[in-house]
Amino acid sequence: MHLLINSEEDARDALFRIKQELELKTVQTAVSAEFITLASELFFNILRHGKTGFADFYLHKKQAELIVKDQGSGFLKLGERAFAEGVSTAHGLGLGLSAAVRMADTFSLQTGDQGTSVRVTKQVQDD
Repeated sequence: MHLLINSEEDARDALFRIKQELELKTVQTAVSAEFITLASELFFNILRHGKTGFADFYLHKKQAELIVKDQGSGFLKLGERAFAEGVSTAHGLGLGLSAAVRMADTFSLQTGDQGTSVRVTKQVQDD
């Protein structure tokens, strides 16, 4: 599912669509809630830092995958500090990126002056 994230309304709609897909797959409520929280952090980072972006959501047999891309200026200057709790470039709490890392089973990030791309996965079904 390809999702455009240009406004808070877009982000809410995207989260609702992902939640519906997880419910159709009968993903446990706690796992679904954690994935939605993770996606929410990434979507609102797009709006705070990247202004515009998109997300691709895939629901595989046992795993949810989300790829989020924005067109911001990246955060190479922050380096590893970007993942520390309490670090924020947008005057927030600085919990979003560190929380996303904790909630994901896998987390990869690429950033540069042309934008940031994040790929996360989370197991949603038992073996």
